[in-house]
Amino acid sequence: MNGLDRVHGDYLEGVLEDIVFDEEDVRFAAEHDLVHTALWGKAENVLEKIKIINPNCLISFDYADRLDHVLVEKTLPYVDYGFYSYHKERNEEIEHFLKDKVNRGMKIAVATFGENGSLAYDGRNFYDGGIYKADVVNTVGAGDSFIAGFLYEILSGSSIDKCLDTGAKISASVVSTFNPWVD
Repeated sequence: MNGLDRVHGDYLEGVLEDIVFDEEDVRFAAEHDLVHTALWGKAENVLEKIKIINPNCLISFDYADRLDHVLVEKTLPYVDYGFYSYHKERNEEIEHFLKDKVNRGMKIAVATFGENGSLAYDGRNFYDGGIYKADVVNTVGAGDSFIAGFLYEILSGSSIDKCLDTGAKISASVVSTFNPWVD
């Protein structure tokens, strides 16, 4: 920990080191309404297969703060909901970035700004997401919980404003506890 923020040390692949998604794994994933993965999930090579099997399967991707990572472009044709952690406040650069991703295939692109809220773009409008005040104890899980809340609302058919609000509410709850989960 560095104050209230987490600091990552050496990255060890652990159980993901030799992971391979076989055809059974791909079929299983395609049976669901939504599949979520991330930069380190090693699923980028099966996203197209999932979409071929089930074009209605929604795919969500957490790109963390790696806006220029090669997987941003590689996965773009298959990702419906892209999430990006942006270490600055809302500006023209991030607006252009989100617009570009949606204009080239995503349904919604979302940037989170930590204590400065969030921003979503759906091809027509930008949506500003607020925050919930929290006594921050630990930032572990903030982004993951935001995404979980957002996607819960997507699957519930909620508005984008509601998606952003639920993501913020759950994230605030998570950062208020030392453990990166809530009961």
